[in-house]
Amino acid sequence: MNDDAVPEAALPPSPPDPAEEGRRFRRLLARAARKLGRRPMSRRELIAALEDPEREPESDPALLARVADRCQELGYLDDAAFARQRTAWRLERCGWGPARLRLELRRKGVDEPLIQEALARQTEELAPEAGARQALRRRFGESPAADGSTLRRMRDFLARRGFDGATIRRAIGEDYFRRALRGLPETAVEDDPPPDD
Repeated sequence: MNDDAVPEAALPPSPPDPAEEGRRFRRLLARAARKLGRRPMSRRELIAALEDPEREPESDPALLARVADRCQELGYLDDAAFARQRTAWRLERCGWGPARLRLELRRKGVDEPLIQEALARQTEELAPEAGARQALRRRFGESPAADGSTLRRMRDFLARRGFDGATIRRAIGEDYFRRALRGLPETAVEDDPPPDD
């Protein structure tokens, strides 16, 4: 062994090859386009999806940020549009409430002002009480039993969906009283005052 040899670990890193850097950028950009073509993503979610140690063992955060920036320039990546789309889908299809939606969007890396805007827009179109009643109808049917056990299950179900206490009380209360009054004649429901206890 030559005593004058310098160990590889002591050598300074070689400068990055611009051609290789360009190839990696194009490869990552193509992967990003495929991923965004499948479904919308937030910026943080896209960067996390591109950090694949098996494909790119040395993920360079600056390169990943450049890829995300380019996707935004091309209009493929938009956190505001992602937040609006995700909020609408989760409210209408899944029956989620504002608290659960806020939590999910935060986990996806969406900024708080964009979350507020998306939630405000959706709650204008679909009031939280209407969303809660819709979720109850999907889960429990049109006329579930109005016993204490079922009402507790309904309350817990809506709480897990992210609805606040006031919204839950209004959604369950309105449906419960509508079911309780369903057996009375129409005129009794409209004209007669409620009995005093």
